Parts: sequence; C-alpha cells; structure tokens
Amino acid sequence: MLDIKATIEIAGIEALNPVDTAPLMEVISQLLVSQTQNRIATEKRSPLGEEWHPWSPSYAKTRKSNHSLLIGTGLLHRSIYGQSTEREAVAGSNIIYARIHQEGGKTGRNHAATIPARPYLGISDDNKEEIRSVVLDYLRYR
Repeated sequence: MLDIKATIEIAGIEALNPVDTAPLMEVISQLLVSQTQNRIATEKRSPLGEEWHPWSPSYAKTRKSNHSLLIGTGLLHRSIYGQSTEREAVAGSNIIYARIHQEGGKTGRNHAATIPARPYLGISDDNKEEIRSVVLDYLRYR
C-alpha cells in the first residue's frame, strides 16, 4: 500500500552525540500526528495557512450534517500514524485516497472527477514553534 508522509529531520542532530535522540524523535512524531489530525478536524487549512477548497455544490448535497472537509467516516483522520528513528520523525497515512486529498487530481470512473488539493500533511510555522519547544525542553532536561 502506498504511503504519503511528512518528514522532519533536525539539522545537526548528529552533533548531540552521545545524547539518545530516539525518544525525542518519537515525541516529535506523535506531535506531528496530533498536529495533522488537528488540521483535518478543525483548522481546514494547509500547513502554509491556505484555506481548503470547499466542496462542489453537487457534492455538498450528498454530505450529511456531521460531515466536513476530509471528515466523512473519519478514516483519514484515524489513519494518521507516526514513525521515528534517531534522526527523523514522520507522520503519514497509508489509506488509498490519502494522496489524492493531499495533492489533488483526477479520480473516479474514467477519471471524470477532479478533486482539488487539500494539503493536510506538512509543518506550519506554528507547528515548527511547537517542535522547537519540544526539542529545547528535551535538551534542557537531559
């Protein structure tokens, strides 16, 4: 199954040797998951702050009151996972339609439908500040 991911690598992290950075990167990966899920559930904006395209009028008619952009069954939201190594942290999804929502494109029978990009993976300026704070706290208390 294809994965789509956002990855963060901290430049110069190897200079922290002999500090064990694996726990730090695990915390950052879980923070990336939380940030991504928040973007899907409430922010409805790309990591760059761009508002997502609304549904087309015809598609909006098929949605129920508890549906919102990228939230229908909740599968995309629940599928966001985190992984980490000593040098990187990753958040992504492996569900089949994750990429089309991230990047946009043609889909459906004979590629008749066009879905606009609604980027949910990535790191916003606010996300960077949260991550920076986590890194500084980790180093301060090591």
